[in-house]
Amino acid sequence: MNRLLVGLLSFAVLLVMTTCRDDQSFRIPTAVSRPPAADLAAGTGPVTLVGAGNIAFCGQPGAAATALLLDSIPGTVFGAGDNAYDKGTLTQYNTCYGVTWGRQKARTQPAPGDLDYKTANASGYFGYFGAAAGDPKQGYYSYDLGAWHVVVLNSGSPSLVPTTATSAQVQWLKADLAAHPAHCTLAYWHHPLFDSKDNPNANIRPLWDALYAAGVDVVVNAHYGFYERFAPQTPAGAADPAGGIREFVAGTGGALVTPFGTTRPNSQVRNSGTFGVLKLTLDDATYSWQFVPVAGKTFTDNGTTACHGARPTVSGGPDITTNPGDTVTLSASFSDPDPSDGPWGYTVNWGDGTSSTGSTASQAAPISAAHVYSTVASFRVPVTVTNSGGISGMDTVAVTVVAPPVLVGAGDIADCTRNQDSLTAKLMDTIPGTVFADGDNAYPDGSSTVYKNCYNPTWGRFKARTKPVPGNHDYLTSGASGYFNYFGAAAGQSGKGYYSYDLGTWHIVALNSNIAMNVGSPQEVWLKADLAKSTKRCTV
Repeated sequence: MNRLLVGLLSFAVLLVMTTCRDDQSFRIPTAVSRPPAADLAAGTGPVTLVGAGNIAFCGQPGAAATALLLDSIPGTVFGAGDNAYDKGTLTQYNTCYGVTWGRQKARTQPAPGDLDYKTANASGYFGYFGAAAGDPKQGYYSYDLGAWHVVVLNSGSPSLVPTTATSAQVQWLKADLAAHPAHCTLAYWHHPLFDSKDNPNANIRPLWDALYAAGVDVVVNAHYGFYERFAPQTPAGAADPAGGIREFVAGTGGALVTPFGTTRPNSQVRNSGTFGVLKLTLDDATYSWQFVPVAGKTFTDNGTTACHGARPTVSGGPDITTNPGDTVTLSASFSDPDPSDGPWGYTVNWGDGTSSTGSTASQAAPISAAHVYSTVASFRVPVTVTNSGGISGMDTVAVTVVAPPVLVGAGDIADCTRNQDSLTAKLMDTIPGTVFADGDNAYPDGSSTVYKNCYNPTWGRFKARTKPVPGNHDYLTSGASGYFNYFGAAAGQSGKGYYSYDLGTWHIVALNSNIAMNVGSPQEVWLKADLAKSTKRCTV
């Protein structure tokens, strides 16, 4: 806190510085958390999830060929949408899908596609799969498969079941992931975010944002009639080998073939023209993939990768307002579902080109970092915590650096027989902030006339930013009525003249020395109560 005395001649003022996309080319011939219908062992050891999307088209042989593959692969079957062409009617499900992939219906966990919603409310899809498809008003749900948590989402109808950041689906997704902090997590639905056909689907990014933040390992989609595998990446499409999501596009169920366009960054393997299924072997801490082609085709793809686990959850603390030169202390906390992931490194990027780093072996103690800003500005300060596996969680704190509040003024101000108040008023013209008038502001008697004729032409030009107190000369006019009438509500309640206000980080108390101030007086009782309820660090 700086107090600057600015003087001119023998008169002065006191300056106080307190300091949706659906443009696929023409196709040719609340959700609940619950277990799937089959292959539900909650114990450890490998389990199988196998399937594809874009499946059955009556009169086309593709679905029959891929269904033969499923006959010999045990495990849980997924259908990644557009399972019965071309409108997902109940008839198409029964006569096209039912006679092929329908043999695996008892062990299938489906997801809807946009074609399913060509029939009102996807009633064919929900009518065929029944409870296995989730609530018909939602179509999203989750289940556990071995050591894995599996989330099924719905991108089939942006109008009926939106995927926007504030949608019920995304809010459910966040809550579901928080309630199931498995080391390994997989999600599947119909439309991909990334593919080597079209630009990234902005409608899908909110799903990825939530999945990435929760440390999800694998996403499986369809929509396009090809197979594509991506390297782990962020929702923005940046490579992230340590903590990114690996996406598979497996629209190879037998209904259509889509040609590729421009190869998308991070795309590792692509094939168009081979029907088949994606077989995922999900183990306690790893997963393996294998693209299994239909008879007569030779393309395949396989590999194994470790799960990276959930991200640390970081809370950077409340937003901060400070002044240049003041020390900002940030206290952050974090949690990691795997206590063996320590030690944890942390970085606080202050936004002005500087950062604070460190490490901690415990989740219990808060992360503390201090910094001093030199300029007035606003900063977004990311607080990043990285576990020993290289997986990071982050929160952002808003830091606003403002000029310190200014309180400037004096007392014994205006006298019509002299002109010195015009000189101090000129000083005030150059100083921003709140003005205090410290009593005896209009000589000789504080009447309405002298306030109008003497005070108002000079210091009166700061009236809108003035917080006054009365002096004994003001009380030469009965009840200091000239003073209270001139300043109005800014002077506090008439007859009292004491009040308080906050200025930046300071609490300011204005008192009236012309009325009772003794112990037990109304003013003294009020003062104690006012100071007791103030939460400001500093008081004047």
